[in-house]
Amino acid sequence: MQIVMKPMYFRNLLYLIIFLILSGCGPQYSGKTPPKAVNGVLDLSDWDFEKDGPVNLKGEWEFYWEKLYEVTAPGLGNAISSNTMFSVPGTWNNFELSDGRVLGSHGYATLRLTVRLPEMETISSPLRLYLRRARSAYVLQAFNGQNQPLARAIQGGVVGKDRDFYTPQFRRSSTTIPADREWQLLWQISDFDSSNGGPINPPRVGLDSSILWEQELERSIHFLNLGILLVMGIYHWIVFSLRPQDRSLFWFGCFSFTMAFYGLMQKHYLPAAFPQSHFFELYRDVTYLCICLGLMTFCLFLRCVFPGQARGRWFHGFIAAYLIMGLFVVMSPFHVITQISNGLYLLILTSLGWCLWLLIKAMRENRLLSLVMLGGFLLLSLTIINDILHAAVIIRTTYLSEYGFSLFILSQAIIIAIQNQWVHRDKQQAQMDKLQAELAQKQADFANQAKSEFLANMSHELRTPLNAIIGFSQIVSHSHLLSKEDQENLRIINRSGDHLLSMINDILDMSKIEAGRITLNETVFDLYCLMDDVRDICKIRFENKGLFMRFERDPDVPRYIRTDETRLRQLLINLLNNAAKFTNKGGVTVRLKGRTNPVNESNDTACLRFEVEDTGPGIRPEDIDRIFNPFVQDKTGLESSEGTGLGLPISRKFAQLMKGDITVESHVGKGSLFKIDIQVSRRDHHESQEQKFHRKVIALKPVHQNDKSLDGQPFSYRVLIVDDVSTNRLVLTKLLSPVGFEIREASNGQEAIEAWKDWQEEGHPPDLIWMDIYMPVLDGQQATKEIKQMAKQQGCNTVIIAISASTLNKNVEAIISEGCDDFVSKPFTESEIFEKMSKHLGISYLYEELDKTNESDSSKKNEEILEMIRNLPLNWKRAMKQAIEEINPNQISILLEQIREQDEKLTDAIQMKIDQFEYNKILEIIQKDIDHSSNE
Repeated sequence: MQIVMKPMYFRNLLYLIIFLILSGCGPQYSGKTPPKAVNGVLDLSDWDFEKDGPVNLKGEWEFYWEKLYEVTAPGLGNAISSNTMFSVPGTWNNFELSDGRVLGSHGYATLRLTVRLPEMETISSPLRLYLRRARSAYVLQAFNGQNQPLARAIQGGVVGKDRDFYTPQFRRSSTTIPADREWQLLWQISDFDSSNGGPINPPRVGLDSSILWEQELERSIHFLNLGILLVMGIYHWIVFSLRPQDRSLFWFGCFSFTMAFYGLMQKHYLPAAFPQSHFFELYRDVTYLCICLGLMTFCLFLRCVFPGQARGRWFHGFIAAYLIMGLFVVMSPFHVITQISNGLYLLILTSLGWCLWLLIKAMRENRLLSLVMLGGFLLLSLTIINDILHAAVIIRTTYLSEYGFSLFILSQAIIIAIQNQWVHRDKQQAQMDKLQAELAQKQADFANQAKSEFLANMSHELRTPLNAIIGFSQIVSHSHLLSKEDQENLRIINRSGDHLLSMINDILDMSKIEAGRITLNETVFDLYCLMDDVRDICKIRFENKGLFMRFERDPDVPRYIRTDETRLRQLLINLLNNAAKFTNKGGVTVRLKGRTNPVNESNDTACLRFEVEDTGPGIRPEDIDRIFNPFVQDKTGLESSEGTGLGLPISRKFAQLMKGDITVESHVGKGSLFKIDIQVSRRDHHESQEQKFHRKVIALKPVHQNDKSLDGQPFSYRVLIVDDVSTNRLVLTKLLSPVGFEIREASNGQEAIEAWKDWQEEGHPPDLIWMDIYMPVLDGQQATKEIKQMAKQQGCNTVIIAISASTLNKNVEAIISEGCDDFVSKPFTESEIFEKMSKHLGISYLYEELDKTNESDSSKKNEEILEMIRNLPLNWKRAMKQAIEEINPNQISILLEQIREQDEKLTDAIQMKIDQFEYNKILEIIQKDIDHSSNE
């Protein structure tokens, strides 16, 4: 993997270079092995401090247990005599005196060492005596051969003979000593707190410049390590504030801060700044508390990094143990705490082993960056183990844990650098993905715009001839010369035209569905009539395939409802056509059922279920969920090579808009059952009539003399029809002229302007203009603007209603904004034209007398058929009942021929019911007659 976050790696490399420079830029020594003291005498007469460097005063010191000799006492050299030697560095617990006593960890003693120095001429500068670290009270001073002090004493705290008279203090001390031929070093030590009492570190002597350099170097390295810890702690917390979901950053920041504070306490920088004796126990408690909290936060850090591995009893056990240990440190005196230090060391080693096992396991599972973390933590573990062994005086090294922490922090810095690189890469990839998504969206918008324009143009081209079909079918239907059969054929043509129009609308709805802009257009209508229309539209396809189509309806289904009639009709037609396409024998049963109102809905709300059950090949279980995806068909659909796979997705969307859905139950080889559940509103009968039933307009209603009359004649309304298609102009002309409107035609916008001027010069400009939009020479929008401007200048008003085959919302809005007063889409209905004119001109109409037999005619015919059937033989009735139930057209025809000679009128009536697929009504009539005969 290539890493490009080079600044982070340069920073880490810079830290390493600084460390190496600080470690190696001091004086270079010969590497000569320094001598050790023997029987209380250290001979340095052959030691060259200039070339060989400083010396640790190790070896055998004279040891005086429970003696605190005054350093200023006269005759000191004669006062001290001892045959007990103590090895420095060391601890006096378990140390055996010459009289056989075994010492404990607490007590006090005096140690003395004679140091023989080289000739004074060989020493270029004063010497410095330095005691690096002590964890007890001490006084160390050098005397010459005459027992006179050579320099001030090095002191830490106050030595004493018991706990009440001794005061420990963390302090590093050094003093300059003249280069005399022989020194007497007297070292007093009191320790009543540590579990390992005694001189754990030896004094060090060397040239003043060398010792000062060592002190500065040591201090620089310590502060560098502390700085690394603090910087990484702050850095992790800042990153955590930016990525709060990654809690590992928070815990590692806590770990870094805790270890930085531990370093300040362990190296005595903070105690040296505040050397008051009463802070001693607080400093020691805080040091132990930092160890507990640091390792606990590290366990929490690992839990966040490796949640799958760091779980279970071990993790919770360590957290609980460190919490208990920390509480014990806070509540107990220090001399008690030191007695359980071995238990703390054991806990630390165990948790280190668990963490190492965790990292090794993560590395074996190929967890990202686990190898880098394992390497850093292994170094940290080695330094901690070194410090534990050094504190127990098992090995003679020095404390190295702060270096381990720094190395581990550096490894974590490498991990953070890599992670930041990945984050940076992911952000760049996200930006690229965003740009690509925006580009794709722009391309999709462009494609959608092109598609919308294409659909609008196609819609316009389809609506234009459809306008003539529907318009002339409406005009011809008013003729009294047509037979009932011709009128029924015209109604079928008109309904089929409406269906074709709804299909065109659905083409536009597809684009609206994709854009999420599809809405409902709710109206009140007769549900029973809608079902009849659906049956009439689909029955020819079923007849051609020899399939039955049965409609069933529960009696509690409301007749008049409010919902989107167009969407519901298209939904049912889609499902029926789908069933007819895949069914080759048998047929389809359509059931309409009422359901219980949903919770929290009013009583006006009704739940309807439409079931469309076919006897086709069925749908495989794995294809049921797929068939509602756009452009997806099952195996049978693909084999049929019919359709595009859009019918079911559009139907489901319509059902969902009506607060319902479509579900499917299917068995391969037996057929399928589609269930459509929707919610509608119940409505009254008269509301439906207002919406659906329109009477024929035969003339303008006359106005009286005081209401714009001329000699008692109706006021004349001038209407200008503008359309480039002569057929469309002819439809409106034939529709409006017989009513009494004065009509003039124009084939483009320029002719419309000229016609308006001509009528204006006659003193009566057109009252209303039916303006087509898309025309040659001058389109309708530009013509509308000019006519409106001329009408405003002349102080008159001309209503302009746009009439166009384009029904896209943005086109309609643009048309209205250009000055048109209203809009009617092609193909239009007769009622729409007259309603718009009444609305804008305030005129009224005379209507053709209503045929009041509409409602009762059907029921009367049924009663007549029932009366005629009663004269037929019972066997014939039962045979006809069985033939209808079995949907056996041949047997029905034979039975009808049998009674034609006896009652031709009854035969024609039953045949008409059969042609209209009213099988249920015939069965109902026959069943009533059979029941009546049985009762007699």
